[in-house]
Amino acid sequence: MGETVVKCDRCKNDFVMGQLKQAPSVNEVERVCFSCPHCQTDYTAYYTNQKIRDRQTEINELNKKMHNAQSDKTKERYIKQIELLTQQNKKEMESLRKEIEG
Repeated sequence: MGETVVKCDRCKNDFVMGQLKQAPSVNEVERVCFSCPHCQTDYTAYYTNQKIRDRQTEINELNKKMHNAQSDKTKERYIKQIELLTQQNKKEMESLRKEIEG
């Protein structure tokens, strides 16, 4: 997977998106963000709530099971479950962003 290059809106410098960090949660919602290394401006990558975090944990567990699965049929079943949970998280994250950012 390649590095993501971003242009800072504030200082106009290009930079490689660094490690994501979690901002303190407000009402159970966590803001995951990254910063410009030149001017320290923070950018929101996404927001999560407990439901999203629970699904992320479930996705990680299913990934482990999928990699250890013996049959292609079982692997395919895990893949479908992972895809469904990922889509649910995507919708929930979009909804959170709209709710928080307006």
